[in-house]
Formats: sequence, structure tokens, C-alpha cells
Amino acid sequence: MTKKILIVDDDRDIVSAIETILAFENYSTVSAFTGEDSIEKAKNERPSLILLDYMLPDMTGKQVVEEIRKDEEMREIPIILVSATHGLRQLCQGIAIQGIIEKPFDIDTLTSTVAKVTATN
Repeated sequence: MTKKILIVDDDRDIVSAIETILAFENYSTVSAFTGEDSIEKAKNERPSLILLDYMLPDMTGKQVVEEIRKDEEMREIPIILVSATHGLRQLCQGIAIQGIIEKPFDIDTLTSTVAKVTATN
């Protein structure tokens, strides 16, 4: 069964690049460009994984994670932050994420991290 990945980033070029990379790895993708939209799509699409930028136009990645974790139906969806935000590890202490990929990322890091996280769910 094909795993579905929700890609959340306000930079459409980054979303497009990640979609292309993941398509080559046989994942299906859904995209969102705001925090609100990402929460709605997570609820409706039930992705196997969320790749989430930290800096979104309407909320932070931390706020998105907190909203998703409050919802019993979405609580177990793995989330990886993908961001160039300085000090991201400190900003994300205490929130339930499965990893961080720093921008700029290389394709191998992205694909191996996605494969590792999606293999367990």
C-alpha cells in the first residue's frame, strides 16, 4: 500500500521539490501551505507522515503539532519538522515530533528519514 505524506510549507517551490522526490520513492503526497490548512488536511487525509515547516504564515510548526496532538484521531500521526529556523531543536523541546530535517537538506537524508518513520506505521 502506498504511504501518503502531507507536506506543509509556505514555499511552493520546496513543496514541489519534495513532492517530486517522494514520487520517485513511490509515496503519494498531499500539500498544505498554512498551519490551518495542514490541520484540516491531516484530519481529512490521514497521512502516514507529516513533513512540517516551522515558519508558516499563520502559525508556527510547534502550534500545528500541539493542535494535531490534541485531536485523538490524529494524535499518532508521525511529524517531522523540515526547516531552516535557527535553534529549531531548542524551540521544539517538549513537543511530540519524530525528527527534524534541517534546510537545506539533501535528498538522501529526506528519503531515508521518511522511509524510517513510515516503516513503523
